[in-house]
Amino acid sequence: VGPVRVEHFTLVDECDDLSLAALHEKVEPTTGNDRNTREDKSRLKLSPGGHVVYSVKEPIAEWAVSAFLEDEADELSVSCAADEGEFVECKFLRSGEASRAKDYGYLRHVELRGTTLPAGTRRLRIELPKAADGTAQLSRVVIRYRADQ
Repeated sequence: VGPVRVEHFTLVDECDDLSLAALHEKVEPTTGNDRNTREDKSRLKLSPGGHVVYSVKEPIAEWAVSAFLEDEADELSVSCAADEGEFVECKFLRSGEASRAKDYGYLRHVELRGTTLPAGTRRLRIELPKAADGTAQLSRVVIRYRADQ
């Protein structure tokens, strides 16, 4: 057995509070009504125009976001940036339920996943656009980034 080499670190935010967010606006920790969010006890609630920014020390390799949306037509946007540069829209895959019209009264659950990011990306911004009709609740954010070489 030789030495173990770390290739990636992972930032995992279970959205209990805002301690892992580098920046945030129009965001607050929320609990209660857990039944609507599939028994998820802790979430970050974004009002229209609200955003959370995560920052890591090394370039991001991939990321994933789990969230619940109040309004059927609303969508989250995700953008990324290197260091203090301008944010640009991230490409990502979206999956989730098309409707909350099912029994149980669940909010619409969406999963976002990005694996193709511009070189040097170290910051990730998750945002609910100002034109949104409802709120969004982030359930979990996972950011995998390269270990310092």
